[in-house]
Amino acid sequence: MADTDLPYRQSLDNCFAAAIGENGLSRESYDKALARAEGALDWLRKAHETGELPLLRVPARRDDFARIEEVAEKLLD
Repeated sequence: MADTDLPYRQSLDNCFAAAIGENGLSRESYDKALARAEGALDWLRKAHETGELPLLRVPARRDDFARIEEVAEKLLD
């Protein structure tokens, strides 16, 4: 997937114990969870590539912009 400039940035910095103390997540726990998620991420990437899960392609659609604008205009009225 290509990097894009998003209008927001997600930061996990303040969820770690190093930032907020003993109730925060340890870096070790985070790294272990991330490692466990690798298989699922690989599966999602393959499903996106093959089109196996059409919902993963929705963000790339552009054919619905006109309808979205119509609905937005009605909501603004």
